[in-house]
Amino acid sequence: MITTDQGILEDAVAQTVFSAHGVYQSAVSALKVELKMSEIAIPKNFIAALSSLEAGQLAMNTVLGLMLDTMHNQNNLLSELAGLARDEPGPSPIIGMLEELKSALVAMDKNLGAVGEMLAALPEKIGVAIDGTK
Repeated sequence: MITTDQGILEDAVAQTVFSAHGVYQSAVSALKVELKMSEIAIPKNFIAALSSLEAGQLAMNTVLGLMLDTMHNQNNLLSELAGLARDEPGPSPIIGMLEELKSALVAMDKNLGAVGEMLAALPEKIGVAIDGTK
């Protein structure tokens, strides 16, 4: 059961197409019967015009059918999107990855601090090694 405005529109268009097509077919059939039964000669351009109208009606019915299919598919997609929008998001794996990255950065900072202390003491150690004195 479709409860959206688009669903109501789809139903209305479908009913209108069905009704219009039925009225058109009845009129064409009645006209053909009257024309066949009459004694009057039917001009060829009239028959061609009638055939053209029938072809146009068929083309319109085809296009309206495609429009209804498209609207139905869009309605289904919108219903799916609405359902997904109502779902609560699950736990994010990014939070755990950020915690691991933070831990790695803290460990790297400590290691760089130790390297800095070693480099700060290096000139004195080089001086001791060259002079042989403390």
